[in-house]
Amino acid sequence: MDSSCQIAGLADVRQSHSAGLFVMKCLEDAISKVSDAAGRDAVQASQGLEAPDQAYDKADPGTVPAYGSRSATSTHGPLHAREEALQIRVIVADDHPVVLAGIQAVLERSPDIKVVGEAHNGDQLLDMLSRTSCDVIITDFSMPGSRHGDGLPLLSVLASRYSGIPVIVHTMVYNVGVLRTVLDQGVLGLADKRSTMSDLVMAVRAVVARRRFISASLLRKFEQSEMVVNSDQVSPPSPREMEVFRLYVGGLSVSQIAERLNRSVKTVSTQKRQAMRKLGLVHDRDMVAYAREHGII
Repeated sequence: MDSSCQIAGLADVRQSHSAGLFVMKCLEDAISKVSDAAGRDAVQASQGLEAPDQAYDKADPGTVPAYGSRSATSTHGPLHAREEALQIRVIVADDHPVVLAGIQAVLERSPDIKVVGEAHNGDQLLDMLSRTSCDVIITDFSMPGSRHGDGLPLLSVLASRYSGIPVIVHTMVYNVGVLRTVLDQGVLGLADKRSTMSDLVMAVRAVVARRRFISASLLRKFEQSEMVVNSDQVSPPSPREMEVFRLYVGGLSVSQIAERLNRSVKTVSTQKRQAMRKLGLVHDRDMVAYAREHGII
């Protein structure tokens, strides 16, 4: 069996394991029934969040604006219409159906949040956005199987086409270099799939108020890497280099990556070597180990 097949196998196992962990987290959170009040307290206590004068979920209901351009008319009566007008509309994208179901179940336990669309890859997400209005986008980082790509290319498209809609990346990625690049794409929220599901509720409420949200576990990763980043004389891999790196450890060959990204084989090969050099990796097997350790696959 060649190395690309072995790498692809590892990626499949990783994705299945990630989905399993996520579903277990949903079940645990459902049993614990995290209250909205606890979620609000956690938002104010979260590290890295700049507290506004009046948080969205603490505001007087009479002062909270209706998100988007929704009408307050409804056949269910004025009270129901007002509740609908105040709900935060969310579109969710993830390539695992069980994860999508879990996210929807968790978010809709909160009366102020409504999932209005689901997508399984980047193409479906963009199609959904073209047809459905929303206030927040939640997307996985790794969703193979679309012509627009996933990861950084997809985030770039979202930033250019839907810059007015805050984005939350819900991910297993732990690599600080990748996460910094994600934030550079204009992403407001980073939610760790390993964290409690209440993180997503807090993230939605934060980003809709245009405040940054980063899970505490990811904040610790940033803090741990700060001294290394400040003292390291080698620049981190560029977004294009990291995209090649991620596709390669995901099981694609250099020629396949070149075809997918519309680059020459020589360019892709150079970008792969540059990413390895900047990450201090020597062999291809080191790339796989690094990717697994940092949640890239």
